[in-house]
Amino acid sequence: RGRTETSVRIRKDKKTDSLAKRRNMTLAIADNPTITGSGDSMSDASGVKHVKRVYTVENIPYLMTTLRNSNGSMDLALEAVQGFRRMLSIADNPPVQPILDCGALPIFVQLLQCNDDKIKFEAAWALTNV
Repeated sequence: RGRTETSVRIRKDKKTDSLAKRRNMTLAIADNPTITGSGDSMSDASGVKHVKRVYTVENIPYLMTTLRNSNGSMDLALEAVQGFRRMLSIADNPPVQPILDCGALPIFVQLLQCNDDKIKFEAAWALTNV
C-alpha cells in the first residue's frame, strides 16, 4: 500500500513539473516586452518566427495599455489578451486579484463581441481562469 501511494505521489509531482515547464511561467520578461522578451520561439508553416512571451504581474500596466490602445490592431489586442490568459493559467497562485484590480475583466467581456475568433477564444479562456 505504501509503495502504491509513493508511486502515485511521484507521478503527480512529475505531472506538475511538466505542466509548469509547458506553461513557461518561470521566466520573467524584461521591462519593455516589445523590445526584448523571454520565452520560446516557434516557426509556423510559412517560416515566420513567433516568440511566445512570458508576462508577470509587473507587465499588467503594459498589457492594459496595449489592450486600451490597440486601435483596431488585432495583433496587439491578441498579444495582450494572450499575456493575461497565460498569467491566469499559472498553476500555483495565479495573479487573479491584480488583474481584476486593473480593470481587465470588462475588456475581456467586451472582446467576446470581437470579429476575430482567436481574440474571442483567448478572452473566453482568460475569463474561465478568473
